[in-house]
Amino acid sequence: MTSFDITGLVDALGETVTVKSAARTYNDYGDATEVLTDYTIRGIVEVQTGEEDEVKEGYLRINDIIFWASTTETNLAYLITGNYLYYNSTTYRIKNVIPLSGHYEVHAEKV
Repeated sequence: MTSFDITGLVDALGETVTVKSAARTYNDYGDATEVLTDYTIRGIVEVQTGEEDEVKEGYLRINDIIFWASTTETNLAYLITGNYLYYNSTTYRIKNVIPLSGHYEVHAEKV
């Protein structure tokens, strides 16, 4: 697989996004409590407009996002399915994280 390090692109075009790490606990009745902890990460965000293959194929919807982060970023450990991304006053739930050579591609649904 060819390596594609996007560090230079993130440095030039990246934006700071908040990752909200969700810790869930359950009481004796099975009721969940969710506590969110915020972390920041820089990356490139693409809001889906409907013209992208991911939307046309039904995997993502209009206004969902794809987020790319370099493998050199801190807080990568919080880019996991079920956590949240907060970008441009909107919350997105992480649907899929794809580790690629040199970067991560994150698909997230608008909540």
